[in-house]
Amino acid sequence: MHYFFCFMWLITLALLSYAPAFATTRIVIASGEFADLTSQKAPNGGYINHLIVEAFNTQGINVKVEYLPWKRNYHLSKLGKYSASSFWTCYRSHQVDFLCSEPIYSGNMYLYYLKSRPIGDWSTLRDLEGSVFGITLGYEYTEAFWQAVDSGVLTANVASTDEQNLGMLLKGRVDVVVSSPYAMDWMLKNHPDKTLSKLVIRHTKALFPFTTHLLFPKSLSSSKQLKQSFNKGLTEVKLSGQWDKYWHALLRGAYNHE
Repeated sequence: MHYFFCFMWLITLALLSYAPAFATTRIVIASGEFADLTSQKAPNGGYINHLIVEAFNTQGINVKVEYLPWKRNYHLSKLGKYSASSFWTCYRSHQVDFLCSEPIYSGNMYLYYLKSRPIGDWSTLRDLEGSVFGITLGYEYTEAFWQAVDSGVLTANVASTDEQNLGMLLKGRVDVVVSSPYAMDWMLKNHPDKTLSKLVIRHTKALFPFTTHLLFPKSLSSSKQLKQSFNKGLTEVKLSGQWDKYWHALLRGAYNHE
């Protein structure tokens, strides 16, 4: 009997020493604001951050999300001030300082213009030569886009927010605004002038496709293991059906915020 109680006591100690380490693992990640995809005002932090938090939760990792301007988000994460950064494309330039997760979200960026100032059809960026593009500080654009800007084919007007870009378009200070449907649709829906949805037109041709990822700074030794845990959790979220559940919630407007 004495040996039995000793044995059970050892098992209890082992479980107690293990459980807290698993249950209390906590990390802080940085995020920017992007309509209903990543926003501190949206339910569950928006669609993307909801997925990220749930993927980590499956691995016993508790996540706190801090919202910062995109450029500052990226810079501080690069320095290792945050365990990861949400959410970015995985360009070669990013891979210098970060490890990229499996894709979280994919979509297209489009050109938006005023119905009264159409841009017409285009095949390559050179067809839009002379146009002034409204872009947002900290957002991602392709190497081809920046080459067109650097060579003088296009002019880029950089605004701090999507809302500022829309304002520049309405005032005629830019010819087109580069945006995703989710961001632009949200802005038009929540703008005081409810007629804008009929005045601002999305070109049918996508400017470029993209996939987005969670970035893990190479400056942190924990990033490789954390990336593996996240990818595993993301797979579990997919297999459980939660991924589809959140996607359909996004489509019906469950992540919208006022």
